[in-house]
Amino acid sequence: MPISYEVSDGGHFIDTKATGAITKEDLLRYQAALLADQRVKPGAYELFDATLADGSDLSEEVIPKIVEGDRAHTERLRGGKCAVVVRNAFELADKLEMVHAGPHELMVFFNLDVARTWLGRSN
Repeated sequence: MPISYEVSDGGHFIDTKATGAITKEDLLRYQAALLADQRVKPGAYELFDATLADGSDLSEEVIPKIVEGDRAHTERLRGGKCAVVVRNAFELADKLEMVHAGPHELMVFFNLDVARTWLGRSN
């Protein structure tokens, strides 16, 4: 699976890694799995590391689907943060950040350390 995650801190932190070619289906399967995972506590923080991912096959059509999925889980996501770190497909990630508007904060980064700091997880 090109997207995997680990849950830590009693369900309050998710460390997600995306590697290789990522498709719309990969993103939506991952989102559904994460939102259904009972280990993840409401308001959790997530580091979505896509620095080794290739999103060149993704199009803007995935954005409304992701937003719709998040909005359908407002109680689970409210108060949380998601830091998305990318090396390519920045325009797509940036557009997601612009239209997302909750229920949790989502911000796009180029640097893992800066993203960790934003999440309060500095090393």
